[in-house]
Amino acid sequence: MQIKMSKGTTSHEKVTINVGGVRHKTLWNTLGKIPGTRLYILSKLKEKDESYDAVEDEYYFDRNPTAFLCILEYYR
Repeated sequence: MQIKMSKGTTSHEKVTINVGGVRHKTLWNTLGKIPGTRLYILSKLKEKDESYDAVEDEYYFDRNPTAFLCILEYYR
């Protein structure tokens, strides 16, 4: 899973998550809806998270992109 955002963003700004090579876009605010989850933690750490790829300005997770669609929809 990979997430992309601009520097200095707020929780209402877009973020791109790359999961298994498929990019998904959502809001930081969406990721922070379910405390204690991996995406919640990511929404707090942002660029400090270990999954952050500074070259691509994204977060990458080597997981099933189809399954992630269901996860992201649950957050929404």
